[in-house]
Amino acid sequence: MLGDSAAGHVGFLLVQLATTLILYTGANTPFNGFPFLANFVAADGFLPRWLTKRGHRLAFSNGIIVLTVSSLALLIGTGAHVDKLVAFYAIGVFTGFTLAGFGMAKHFRTFRGAGWKAKVVINNVVGAVSGLVVLIFAVTKFTEGAWLVVLIFPIMTIMLLRLHGAYDREAALLEAVPSTATVVRASRSRVVVLVDAVDLAVIRAIRYAHTLRPSELHVVHFVIDSSHAAELLKAWDAQPGLDLSLELVDCPDRRLPRAALELTERLIADGASSQVTMLLPRRSYGAFLGRMLHDRTADDIAAAVSTVPGAVATIVPYDAAKRMRPLRRIRSGRGPAQGSGQDELPPDQEVVAGTVVAPPADVADPYHRVAIHNATHRQTAVVEGRIRSVQVSPISGSPALRCELVDETGGVTLLFYGRRSIAGIEPGVHLRAEGRIGTYKGHLAIANPLYRLMPRDRPES
Repeated sequence: MLGDSAAGHVGFLLVQLATTLILYTGANTPFNGFPFLANFVAADGFLPRWLTKRGHRLAFSNGIIVLTVSSLALLIGTGAHVDKLVAFYAIGVFTGFTLAGFGMAKHFRTFRGAGWKAKVVINNVVGAVSGLVVLIFAVTKFTEGAWLVVLIFPIMTIMLLRLHGAYDREAALLEAVPSTATVVRASRSRVVVLVDAVDLAVIRAIRYAHTLRPSELHVVHFVIDSSHAAELLKAWDAQPGLDLSLELVDCPDRRLPRAALELTERLIADGASSQVTMLLPRRSYGAFLGRMLHDRTADDIAAAVSTVPGAVATIVPYDAAKRMRPLRRIRSGRGPAQGSGQDELPPDQEVVAGTVVAPPADVADPYHRVAIHNATHRQTAVVEGRIRSVQVSPISGSPALRCELVDETGGVTLLFYGRRSIAGIEPGVHLRAEGRIGTYKGHLAIANPLYRLMPRDRPES
């Protein structure tokens, strides 16, 4: 076209150079403009809000990543075939022109100004012509890949509108706070620290719990594996500086979020104007390694607890990857777990203040059980149910074992003074207890009761 002369060769090179610059500019413009456009649209609630986040170089890194992944998907999906990519390019460009034209027409109709009528007409014409070009490309290039745009465009439109509606509902919910509402101060603050090991992460969470100055501080372990709970109790006793009771709570269905939710509801219902704060120690090992090595149980528990009015859940992170002075952990030798193997009492024996007493052989069943809810103060009663939790006194204090016995009607506290452990008594076992009903911290309690361990498969009655 330009000939074979020297001028023709120079002209050909200039055309190729100009084409290269145009393509470079066309490719560079989206990476400069799309992150900013996505930021504006996301700020209005029509795109995910994480597109408004700036990276450490003050660029909208998430928008750049989204555009990069989308571009690579198009290149791989079309095999980098120019004829197929042209349809996507043309539809995308002229769709932008269409939206810009009608958008500017709307702007001038709303705000008006000098010569606004002519500007409205011009922008409507631009939008209509651009829309017609989009329609022509969608029809003529439909079988060459344009069908994908035709399919995705209405789906994306519906999704973004629903996303905007979700953001609007969240904003309305968070802003619906009456200005004249009275601030209710909690009369009792209870802090619960969940533990699954004795390490620096747990100790840091306990230290943080003390800074909250709670009325009550509970250290709780949900028992999923009884042998692990026994080892944890030994490790806990080996740390006399903690000086706190470790409470073992039964978790029969192994659903930790549900167990945490039930514990929180019990603490909230235990007293008026109570505030419960649950601290969840979490060990972090970096973003990638942490997700590979650990689950998100703490997040699930926090989400469940946060649904209870008057309760909050706080995740206390500990950077395990950072070099710190390790805490010396004292571990005792392995042996039979408490309440298992030969240490477990047969279910047909009774204990009176720690002494095993066999029941009379000629008495079939001398007990007349009552529901826990029907037990009255100063009454000698026989109750039966499942041990929901076991709490051991601190190693530095007077030895005592506190158990929570529950049936379908309520719960009663069993207090064993002078003992920090009794073989066979652990969360989840069924037990029948007899003694005089008293009170302990405002709840029904029996001090040093006679008790019988019931078969594990025996239904509660």
